Amino acid sequence: MNRDIDQTRNKLGVDALDTQQRKKLFQDFVDHGGQVVEKKKPAGAIKQPGPETRVKPKEREVKVEPKKKPPAQIEKTVKTPVKVKKGKALDIIRINIKGQMLKVWSIGGKKFKDKFVSNVGKEIKDSLININLITGSMLRGDSSVKREILRSSTGEDSFFYECIVRLNSIYDEDAFSEFQKAISNKKIPESSYLELVKNLFKQLYILGQHTGICRLHALQAIEIQKKYKKIKPEIVSRVQRGLRREVDLILGDFYYKLHIILCKMERKFFTLYSQKLDDFLEITEKDRMGYITRLEKRRRIEELKKGKEALQKEHKEKETAKVEKEEVKVPKHIERGMPIIKQALQQYEMEHSGGENPLSIIEYPDKMYDTLVLLDTFDSQYSFILTTGKITFNIEYIERKKVDIKEDLNHAYYLFNESREEAKSYMDTIKEIRNLENDTRLTQYQRSVQLEKLEKKRQILSRKSRNEIIQVMKRIEEILSVVIDDYKGDKTLLQNPDEYLSFDVNIDGDKKLDGRKVMEAIVVTFLFSATFAYMLNYGELSGPGITKDLKVFSNSGVLKTKDL
Repeated sequence: MNRDIDQTRNKLGVDALDTQQRKKLFQDFVDHGGQVVEKKKPAGAIKQPGPETRVKPKEREVKVEPKKKPPAQIEKTVKTPVKVKKGKALDIIRINIKGQMLKVWSIGGKKFKDKFVSNVGKEIKDSLININLITGSMLRGDSSVKREILRSSTGEDSFFYECIVRLNSIYDEDAFSEFQKAISNKKIPESSYLELVKNLFKQLYILGQHTGICRLHALQAIEIQKKYKKIKPEIVSRVQRGLRREVDLILGDFYYKLHIILCKMERKFFTLYSQKLDDFLEITEKDRMGYITRLEKRRRIEELKKGKEALQKEHKEKETAKVEKEEVKVPKHIERGMPIIKQALQQYEMEHSGGENPLSIIEYPDKMYDTLVLLDTFDSQYSFILTTGKITFNIEYIERKKVDIKEDLNHAYYLFNESREEAKSYMDTIKEIRNLENDTRLTQYQRSVQLEKLEKKRQILSRKSRNEIIQVMKRIEEILSVVIDDYKGDKTLLQNPDEYLSFDVNIDGDKKLDGRKVMEAIVVTFLFSATFAYMLNYGELSGPGITKDLKVFSNSGVLKTKDL
């Protein structure tokens, strides 16, 4: 037993401490349940009874033997409790000494050192934020090289992408601020903070045994950014030095300090990378290096599979649509209206070529891009036909049915405004997608789940918005068609067909129909709405997909489809 105690003393370095430190450690040992066991006197030192006190052998058998306890019982009642208390107390001594050596707390382990608390609030926090920002730039935004990192995550570099993702997720602003608050009074945090410290340490623990690999891949990602000109060449070396230093600080110095704080709060020493520590931290399969890599690989395989199926389905739909559309003759009035539509699209691009384009957040192949341009053009140039007092109509009865063109146009304008609101919802969804793509506060998993939901919402809104615009444009076409047919015949509906329209630029804005006759304005508006509805129903803006195909009109007037 003496030899065991000597080994323990040497292992803890007790003999190397001065008298005052040994006294404090001894007092701490006693305060936590330690007991002092007196050494037994050697067998030779026991006093032998004299002749006058000796008892007869028979008498000794009767009085002494029954009172002796079995050896097994003595071992059970004396040795076991001492061993349990001794182990717990030794853990506490070991934790206190190690925390003192790491300069986390002073002698006795009751208060954090001022420098440690200061470093957590400044140096450690700054390093965590820098790691988060630099790795975030590798995965998102204008400096992103995510695609290149994923391509490089093969063979020996299979953890490349995963290292960057996990480094990026170490810093949680709310959790770290709570940890700062917990140690701000320099006292060991209460048990209520145990889960918080566990979660903070768990993020470092996952990467702790892969520090070298994480550092290497982080520096490689910066080289990739340099290669693809995502970062200025003159700052590459400085960024790499800073990132190397910060990764070493967090996964080195701070990692070991947070480990000993966790042991202190639990009052139990956990050996790093032991099964007991894994169980205490509740480490699961998703917490081990390689999980995100496997998940990403399965996701890419699934995407390729879905992409292949989507291409096959799209090809089949195109073939079917091609046959159907080649059999559809383009009406004469649609051919007349097509130049008006093309001119509106070209005019919009010219007006916004050198300035801010409110639709720039939408990718050009998106069908809603041209749809929104034409919707805005109709609103600014032609919608006045639906509400203006410059055009007057009679109320007539045709085949015993009341025809009130003014009322019908007013109702069509109400439907037009509803369709514009639906289009605005689509724009709002696109903005949400762009903001989510650049949100550095979310994990990769959270971002992918939310993006998938928003993309589904985007597809639904695209179809719904285009269908509503089709209905309102067809309604306007029908109403104006009645006016045009009446003008060719009885001329009873329109009171001022030959009157010239005039507009105040300061009030009404610049109108293409300024100076044109009322009847000419009605015909142009009819052609615009009819052609717009046709494009949404049969042309390049039609179909369930959200991106458009290139379609042209042949000389024969038949709508055809060409490959991009």
